[in-house]
This record gives sequence, C-alpha cells and structure tokens, in this order.
Amino acid sequence: MFIPFILATVVLPIFSQSLDKPLATVRLTSNTVITARQFESKVELLEQELGITLSGEQKTSLLNSEIDTELIMQAAEREGITAAQEEIQGAIQQQKAGIAGGQAISDTQFRQLIESQMGMSWADYTDRLKRRIIQEKFIAQRNQDFLSQVTNPTPSEIQSVYEDNAAEFVSPAYVRFDHLFIDTRSMNSQDKQQALSRMEDIYSEIRSSGNSAFNRYMQSSVDDPSLSGGDFGYLPKNEQSTTQVLGQAFINSAFALNQNEFSDVLTSNVGIHILRITDKRSPKLLTLNDPVVPGQNLTVRQQIIQYIRAQQQQQRLAEAIEKTTEELRNEADVRIFTQNLSW
Repeated sequence: MFIPFILATVVLPIFSQSLDKPLATVRLTSNTVITARQFESKVELLEQELGITLSGEQKTSLLNSEIDTELIMQAAEREGITAAQEEIQGAIQQQKAGIAGGQAISDTQFRQLIESQMGMSWADYTDRLKRRIIQEKFIAQRNQDFLSQVTNPTPSEIQSVYEDNAAEFVSPAYVRFDHLFIDTRSMNSQDKQQALSRMEDIYSEIRSSGNSAFNRYMQSSVDDPSLSGGDFGYLPKNEQSTTQVLGQAFINSAFALNQNEFSDVLTSNVGIHILRITDKRSPKLLTLNDPVVPGQNLTVRQQIIQYIRAQQQQQRLAEAIEKTTEELRNEADVRIFTQNLSW
C-alpha cells in the first residue's frame, strides 16, 4: 500500500531534474541557459494557441527561434535599445482593437480575453510585447538601409494581382445616412425608456415637418450632449464587424429604406436612431481606379500597391532577421545539448 508513495518520492525528483536540464546556452554579452522546463512551457503555450501538438521537427525549430530571440535581446541590450512604456501601451491598444473587432471592450475584459485565449498572465503578455518591440527596433536599426530598399510595383505587377484576386475586389451593397442618435449603452432600463420616448417625440415632429425638423435637431445636437446628429457614412451590408456592433435587425431596416426616406425610430445594439437615407449603392466589381470604400480616397490600385510593397517589406524583414541572427551566432557562443532533447 505504500508503493505509490515510494514511487512518487523517487520519480518526482528524477522528473524535476530532467526538466531542469539545459537544452541550450546562449552567450553574447551574458550567459543565458534555456532549460527543459522553460522550453516545455513555451511548447505548451504555443500548442494551446495553435490547437496542435508540435512535432519533433517543429520543436527543434522553436528551440532555434528561442536561441535567436535571446541573441537579439542580448545584442539589443548591448546597443542600449529599450521599449518605452508608451510603445508598450500603443502595442496593447493595437492588439485590443484587433481582438475587439470594432466593439468597445474595457481594459478588464481585454485582460480576461488574454488570459483565457492565450493562456498567459498579464505580466507575461506585456513582457512578450516588450521583447517583441525591442527585437523589432534592433532589427530595424541594424538593417535600416536594406529594409528601406522597397520599390513600387510595375503596372503589369499591379494588373496581375488585380486579375488573380478579382473576386476580392467586389464592393458590397452600401447605404449612407444622416442620423439622430442617443447612446444607451450605459443606461439603465428606466433611462432607456425615457430616451425612447424622447426620440418618438422627435420623430413625430419629423413626420410633420420633414427635413426642416430633422435639420433643426441635427444642428441642436451640437450643443446637446445627450443627442448626437450627423453623417454616419457608408454602412456595408453583411459585414461581420458592423453586424456585431449594430445588430442585424438595425442593418436590415436601414437597407430597406429608399434614398431621401426617413426611418421610424430604430434601436441598435448601441442606441436609438432616426435615419435619413442620403445614398444607396448596389454591389459591383471594382475597377483599379474605383475607391475601395465609397467616400474614401484609397483606390483599388493604391491598395494593391500597398499590398505588394508590404509583401516586399515582409520578405526583406525575414531576410534581415536571418542575416542578423547568423551574424550574431558567429559572434556568440551557442551550445545545444542534443543529449537532453526529448523528441
């Protein structure tokens, strides 16, 4: 009956020792040991993020990536390159906007998403961002001339990308409207009911006086913090991010209206609206000279140029990283203990 306990006392120390074995040492300006325990944590985190089990080849690639990262961090420290708090906060806000998908989320909600989706603490997350910023700054500083040598694509290259991706250059249906709007997201049920009653009173005036009443309330909204008014811009049909923010019922109601027509009092996920339709556009295949989004200046041609240049920049960045890490490995003392690799 004591056998399990005896086995535990023997196996656990052996297991702990195996996890503490070094997989690699990296020395450029200081000596860093990558232990089996540290590496296994990286593997588990990556497998959780990707939803896969890494193969032996993938683990070897990850170990080499960890070595290269450590070399860059040591070289960056030698060059005095750091990440300012403002840079870290900027990266956090950028990722927050990407994860939110157009919806407003609090800092607390964002932290909870990071911990649940990425499986890491907030401190580990911000440290990862800090290290990424430092690495990017070091690579950019060391390879400034090489990375800046990006050329504009030729007309034939632009045409080729356009033809190969023609299905991507289809503009959806759009509706554009002016609207009177009360934001109800922070209201309780009683305040929402009062806001709805107010908008119904405004709508009664609009039904009687039309554009003159609508324009009057648009103008008065400038000095009325409880009522917003203005041009909403172009609302695309069947776009996931806008559907999540506004709700499908609201979007369906907006598209059911004709140009110059007023809506009834409408509710969305964010508030209460009265619309006046100012433009409607049907789906169409965009030409190179068409704007990507109605009312904006960026054309399909310009978007393709940006895409091709971004591809060039990514390629040059990959080459710069490979060249830099190769140079650092030649300068540093890097040792991989193959006898301790367990895959």
